[in-house]
Amino acid sequence: MKKERRSTFHVLRSMFYVLRSILSVERQMSNIERRTLFIFVFCLFLFALLAPAHAMLSAQGPQRGPIEAPRDPELEKFAKHNLRVARYYYKDKKAYKAARDRLLEIIDTHPQFSQMDAVLFLLGEVYLKLNEPKDAAKYFKRIVEEFSTGEYGDEARKRLQELEQKAGG
Repeated sequence: MKKERRSTFHVLRSMFYVLRSILSVERQMSNIERRTLFIFVFCLFLFALLAPAHAMLSAQGPQRGPIEAPRDPELEKFAKHNLRVARYYYKDKKAYKAARDRLLEIIDTHPQFSQMDAVLFLLGEVYLKLNEPKDAAKYFKRIVEEFSTGEYGDEARKRLQELEQKAGG
């Protein structure tokens, strides 16, 4: 930001020197030449003011992060509700099939859900409780592939290693 301000200052200072030299010649110009000069200088002034703002706004890449499509707030709300209900079924009611159905509904209806890693992890846990390790591994692998740096990445890797040890042993 300081560098942009400094470069703007230098551009404005240079414009001042140009204007000062033009004013010394301006008395000898016709009205049309003065208007043309005024428009030119005005455009330069606008450019000097707006160029740093444009550079900041158009920055892409690591500075701004990945660009994502906006999420539908109603679908987000619906998916969060289903996730809460699935957790309730899983933890309190031990109704694993009902929890599985809620989680699969989230995956089917809202694949861009902001908490998809939590959905996939809970679904893997549900399949472990239902004694379906192949399905559990499928969802743990998906977490490792798509959300490896997220909150559930390390835990999903551990679950996959445990499943591989059980399958091998």
